[in-house]
Amino acid sequence: MEEAFFLDESDHRILFELDQLYKKLGRSPEKRLAFLHKYPEGVAARDDLNVEKLTLLNITGKEEEALKIMGSRQFQPWEGGEGRVSTQYVRSLILLGLKELKKDHAAEALRLLEKAYSYPCNLGEGKLCTITDNELDYYRGLALNKTGRKEEALQSLLKATKGDQEPAASHYYNDQSADLIYFQGLAQLQMGNPLEARQRFNKLLSWGKSHFHDQTEIDYFAVSLPDLLIFDQDGDAQNQLYCRYLMALGEYGMGNTETGRKLLEEVLREDPVYPGAAFFKTLWDGDSFSHCQFCCKMIPGPLTDLGG
Repeated sequence: MEEAFFLDESDHRILFELDQLYKKLGRSPEKRLAFLHKYPEGVAARDDLNVEKLTLLNITGKEEEALKIMGSRQFQPWEGGEGRVSTQYVRSLILLGLKELKKDHAAEALRLLEKAYSYPCNLGEGKLCTITDNELDYYRGLALNKTGRKEEALQSLLKATKGDQEPAASHYYNDQSADLIYFQGLAQLQMGNPLEARQRFNKLLSWGKSHFHDQTEIDYFAVSLPDLLIFDQDGDAQNQLYCRYLMALGEYGMGNTETGRKLLEEVLREDPVYPGAAFFKTLWDGDSFSHCQFCCKMIPGPLTDLGG
């Protein structure tokens, strides 16, 4: 693949496929991003390459650069790309919002988070009616509380607890992401409902354990898969990564932070860009972003101040 590309570096399709091979082989986000930076014209020629670049920028802490690209490019919808641009748009704004929260700039954090509720037209896709915003509602609640708007903060946290509470295998982009259940649990913790929170976390943990050895199969006529599959992949291995990911969230949520981190690191060793895993690593590595720290530092006074 490298020889094919280096013989004709104007072949943007081969550039995309070569990057996908690097991705499958587990090349680090930093190295993949450095490789793509060498070929700006090739990246600019393809939406799918742009999405890969956006993902890598968000993972490596360059959210502002990612947001700048998404503000200046007209994306077109394509099969295999559904939901991918909008996911990175929301991710950029959340990460930037959390950085502002960490600096006690609650008003700016709130502005960024609220901007993520709707997608600009140039992203090329609208918001599905099935989409829930648990993570946005949760962080918005924290930002509102920091600005002293406690009643609005409580309403936002209450909203963050809504949605499907049962994890499921996630095969298609319009499936509800099971990690949203984690944010339901965090919201319950913030409102002083540890039993409700533990129930959410335990569901993630028990589902991952009970389905770890499932044999998976994708419908031959499946559409809207979360990834455009260039190369064959082991469905059972992907299922085990997914189960480890959910188990990591469940363990961490219930306070078993070392076990949760270890499971998440196992996922990232297998796939450095596994959806969601790098985001949670950022949260858990930053002291001010872990849910325990939020409970202690971000909410002034006892949790009952929020009506819990």
